[in-house]
Amino acid sequence: MRGHQQAPGRRRRLYRQQPAGQALANYGSRTLAWDEFVRLVDAGIAEHNARPDRRTATARGRSFDATFDEGYAASVIRRASAEQRRLWLLAAEGVKVRREGYVVLAGNAYFGEAVSALAGQHVVVRFDPDRLDQPVHVHTPGGAYVGAAERTTARFDDIDTAREHARAHRARQRAARGPARGHGADGGAGRGGPPAGGG
Repeated sequence: MRGHQQAPGRRRRLYRQQPAGQALANYGSRTLAWDEFVRLVDAGIAEHNARPDRRTATARGRSFDATFDEGYAASVIRRASAEQRRLWLLAAEGVKVRREGYVVLAGNAYFGEAVSALAGQHVVVRFDPDRLDQPVHVHTPGGAYVGAAERTTARFDDIDTAREHARAHRARQRAARGPARGHGADGGAGRGGPPAGGG
């Protein structure tokens, strides 16, 4: 339930299960704020898990909470390495390291000492699409980590803005080329001939 996202203030109607063909007297007359609904569900789940005397093969009369705690305490918890954590929620894009030793992503330039040694080579840049002002992490195509690169030239702070700018730029280019092509194909006017109907 906690994973469900809902805009603040959004409300949901709650109804009890009713036999077919029968409606509650107050059908649809009361609403419950979403946050209150989530609070009640959370409380119900907590009560359900804390209830003792569960008759399952693992609980053996204990609560689900106690059963979970026992298993968790005996488990070997594997922690993610720094390299693995670095990849969480990051987008990836293949680019070529410029001969000056930097990479370009969404119009921004990023430089790192380790990255500059790969000038002219293709690499994979991992980055947060919403935080292009942050350092990016550069890997070889085979997955080996090269190092971080700091932004040295700023143009866009997020990938969506960069893409919207690129779309608008392409649209302007198409609009500029369109009339020229049409004019060139019309009665020879684009080839330097006289206007249609000219005397």
